Amino acid sequence: MQIRKAKIEDIEKVAQLMERNGYDREGAVRRASSIGRPDRCLFILDNAAEVMGYAGIKKQSEQFPIDFDTSTSQFAQILWVGVHYDFRHKGFGSKLVRACDDVALKFERQNIVLVCREEVISFYQGIEYREIGSYIDERLRLRFVMVKDISKARHSSYRTH
Repeated sequence: MQIRKAKIEDIEKVAQLMERNGYDREGAVRRASSIGRPDRCLFILDNAAEVMGYAGIKKQSEQFPIDFDTSTSQFAQILWVGVHYDFRHKGFGSKLVRACDDVALKFERQNIVLVCREEVISFYQGIEYREIGSYIDERLRLRFVMVKDISKARHSSYRTH
């Protein structure tokens, strides 16, 4: 099992896992296909036969549902994190997010921001994110905004092969 940057040939497998995790088919393919953009990076948890997890990050958040006390150009944004049900609670989600931390540093960002559901707040708090606000999304679901300061972090937490 390894965490690595996704390749074009991984798109279908990533889309399948996204679909299993609740994304509609079209949205899953669209999201997985964004890996070729220079302002984004998608990591996968790969067991050679299947994609068991994914985490995507983009260079900055141009528009965000709540106001920040600083410029959004200082932020990278985690777009999606998902792990196959059989591989949850084994540390893989944390490793995928930490790989995104490393990319945010390469993007020369000081902070990472993300939006999540209430039931995963404790997961993100366990890897140094803090809640900074909440809002109701377009589907009338409560969402929480979390941020992590990475300005002092200098580590590499994943290996590429």
